[in-house]
Amino acid sequence: MAGVDIEGMADAMDTALAMPRDERIERWEKMIAVLRANSLDSWRRRYLEALAATAQAPRH
Repeated sequence: MAGVDIEGMADAMDTALAMPRDERIERWEKMIAVLRANSLDSWRRRYLEALAATAQAPRH
């Protein structure tokens, strides 16, 4: 399949399967924190704020 890194995906899966449980939990907790901080509502709010700021910026 074009654009799919099958070898890279296999390496990542091998790494994950060999990872100690404590490290998996730590990574999962960090990922969940990022996902919670970047919910759809948070993303939408930041996007609309940036869009409004762009509309108000002076044009050259």
